Amino acid sequence: MPCYYEQSDNSLCSYNNKRKLKEFLNIYPKYGKLYNDTNTTINISFSPYFASFYKIDIYLYIKGYKKREKISVYLKSVTPNIIIPNNIQNVNKILINTYKEIFFELINDSEYSAPIKIEKEDDYYNEFLIQLNEFDIPKKSKYLLKIIYMPKISGSNKKKFIIHKKYTNVKNDLYISSECILPDISFDEEIINFNTISHSFEYTKTFNIINNSELSLHYSLNIPEEFKNEIKIIDADSILKSFEKKQILIKFCPKHIKTYNCNIKLFLYEIQKYKKVISFYAICEKAKIICEPSLINIESMIIDKNYKEEVKIINKSENVDAMYELFIDDKINEICNIDVSPKKGIIERNKFKLIDINIESKIIGYILIVIKIKISGYDDFLFLNIKALSTCPTIKIIPNIIDFKKCACLDIKEKTIEIKNESPIRTFINLSNESSIFSYSENNFFIESNESFFVNVYAKCLETLQYNDVLNVNVHRKENIMIPLKAQVSYKFIIDHNWVSLV
Repeated sequence: MPCYYEQSDNSLCSYNNKRKLKEFLNIYPKYGKLYNDTNTTINISFSPYFASFYKIDIYLYIKGYKKREKISVYLKSVTPNIIIPNNIQNVNKILINTYKEIFFELINDSEYSAPIKIEKEDDYYNEFLIQLNEFDIPKKSKYLLKIIYMPKISGSNKKKFIIHKKYTNVKNDLYISSECILPDISFDEEIINFNTISHSFEYTKTFNIINNSELSLHYSLNIPEEFKNEIKIIDADSILKSFEKKQILIKFCPKHIKTYNCNIKLFLYEIQKYKKVISFYAICEKAKIICEPSLINIESMIIDKNYKEEVKIINKSENVDAMYELFIDDKINEICNIDVSPKKGIIERNKFKLIDINIESKIIGYILIVIKIKISGYDDFLFLNIKALSTCPTIKIIPNIIDFKKCACLDIKEKTIEIKNESPIRTFINLSNESSIFSYSENNFFIESNESFFVNVYAKCLETLQYNDVLNVNVHRKENIMIPLKAQVSYKFIIDHNWVSLV
């Protein structure tokens, strides 16, 4: 007596073949014998995989009979009923990059355990984390579904979650409606205003960044590329702790004559699209500088004498100071020693700077010295020109001929000469000649400026000759002055006892 079953055509559950049907329907025994006057029990077990209405026809075949007996079984498969008291959770003003735990209460009021699967829709930024995606809710119990929410994009958002109950196409929806806000970062100044400033001077200002949020944030202050060599921010890249007020130091050294007007931008590493702006403003004015005098003319310069001059570098500006620096070509050192002091410094507004110049010529002739004056903010130099005619000391010899005239042989005759220094410098003198009959009381000496030195010149004639020589007066850095020297022996016989002398 075989017993077969098949699915009815009007079943609400769709199975494609008998193999599928065998997976949830079992008949025992499928084969057996029927004894007379006895009842035979056939057990049918059904384990539906899907919630639906079912009609199952069971056919009884008896050996030797062509006719079959049909038994129809009707049943309804249901899933546990899940109750959600509140399927919408509102999260108001949650701070970006902070997290919040959100709970949904799921109630299984049936007598059966309920397998559940949770699916989230379109979470592009991975802001929602479901603690368990699949779980069972025991019969007659509650379950708290935990979802961790960490917003990464500011603004309003509504996210949908789908509850799938096993063995059915019936779905329940959960919603999280949120408004994500950015951290409140503020500056205590609206603008960093340096007002009117001087070229090449360093200025400093401070301002505060205030974090009014509970987040610790990694910030960066960005300066426009064109100003990075002039504007420096201390702690431009650092950590701003929660509810911290951080002081920022900004240094500014203007290198251009212009109006500076730009924005300094604050970015947060944790929030890529976050930006905060503080304005920067300054006016760098050009100083009005003149040099007085611009030409120094030293008409008569004595070689090796130190000359002192003085010039003024005047700042006629009302609002700005200026830096200056003096430059002299190194080749000038070949013709003179020159020292300028101070070579660089600051000229305050409406004031002047005195520059001392010391010059000492090394050559004889015309000298032109150009001193270049670099002023901060000026593209070109100012120039100070120094002209001079360098000469040797002026020395006069009185008399200009030294003539001993007639002198007795072997007698020493004396004449005094005056060597007069008419120059403004102390001068070294050296006297020399060739003939040995002439000598001097001094032949190496200094003569102070505008003074005279007297020298005794001696002549001692040894023979009855006329002597002619030249007195070479050697003056420092000057060609020798040549003074003629003359002496002549007079003839005179003197008889004294046994010897005769010729005078």
